[in-house]
Amino acid sequence: AVADNPARPGGNRPAPPDVPQPLPPEPEVPPARPDRGAVRFDGRDSEVLVADWLDDVERPLCVEIEVIPHGPTTFGTVVSHFDDLDGWMLGLCRDRWCLTLSQGGIPHQRLLSVAPVRWGEPQRVACVFDERRAALYVDGELQIEWETNSTARGGFRPLRFGRALGTYVNDGYFFDGTLGCVRLSSIDRYAAGESPPAINTLDGHTLGLYEFEEGRGVDARDTSPLTRHGRLRGATWVQ
Repeated sequence: AVADNPARPGGNRPAPPDVPQPLPPEPEVPPARPDRGAVRFDGRDSEVLVADWLDDVERPLCVEIEVIPHGPTTFGTVVSHFDDLDGWMLGLCRDRWCLTLSQGGIPHQRLLSVAPVRWGEPQRVACVFDERRAALYVDGELQIEWETNSTARGGFRPLRFGRALGTYVNDGYFFDGTLGCVRLSSIDRYAAGESPPAINTLDGHTLGLYEFEEGRGVDARDTSPLTRHGRLRGATWVQ
């Protein structure tokens, strides 16, 4: 008989087979960050409020946002202007971008994007509407256009980023994500398939431009000539 070798555990007996070890969990990849200033919304109780916004301009109204949505949600508002039953809202409806219009208590008109939301990625979303037509764009591509009979004016209520507030949205429809820039204009910047200027460009049609480059404090400056500044309420600066 061959004696066990005391120099190695188990002597001459064969070593047990290697047991595969579980792989370590994949590290969580944080959402992409904008290349300029930005504001972060927590999806629970945060917004930027523009208190002195008055929707008294001629239509069309063009709203453009640079945004990074952080997670799935039933509804999430990026920009809104509601006065009870009247107004408009641009944001998320499950996994699609959504423009909602309402006027005089008529049923909501809701336009949904064809392209799905890309969670955690920067996107440029825009809407244009007047009393005849509404359209929704994602990264410059037309998603849907629809006939409308509403100017969807929000009256004297504040303009809100990150939240909606009105008769049908009294729970807030808070947004979970990062907002890099907002521009509001009195012209259809996507007419005839044209490429609009960079979102942080000012011109004579700009009604509001919020670039969120302050990085501190609670004031979000409107760099347009109208200077309708906003105020952070629960939202935080992206550092």
